[in-house]
Amino acid sequence: MEAPRTSTNPKDLVGQTKVGLANIPASALFHLGVAMTEGKEKYGRLNWRVSAVQADIYFDAMMRHAWAWLDGQRTTGEGLNAHHLAHVMACAAILIDGEETGMLIDNRGEKGNLPELLSELQQQIQTHLPALLAQLKAKLQTPERK
Repeated sequence: MEAPRTSTNPKDLVGQTKVGLANIPASALFHLGVAMTEGKEKYGRLNWRVSAVQADIYFDAMMRHAWAWLDGQRTTGEGLNAHHLAHVMACAAILIDGEETGMLIDNRGEKGNLPELLSELQQQIQTHLPALLAQLKAKLQTPERK
């Protein structure tokens, strides 16, 4: 017999208001576990809770792994051969945990105007892209003359 999709169980009703950990893909967590295990072996378990870490160091590492993945490399090819995106998650996890535990050296510099810049650039794209796409579509549909 299939269980009903809705519940009147009080624990279920309260549980629905909590952080939904079942929404995290297990495959991503397993890859993250490999990257964190590699880090534990290299630097020690939860080392950033013992000795504060610099934000820019982890951001740089996160970006190197993201760019390596974007460039076509799936895994690092060293150590436990962890997925590059797992290293991105590991760096982000360490940054978040460092913030939450007071062990992050926030050396990001002064706050810039990135939200405003992104909004301005997005407006440019939304304004001009439809016309550019229409021109491209017309050009592709017009047979070349020799």
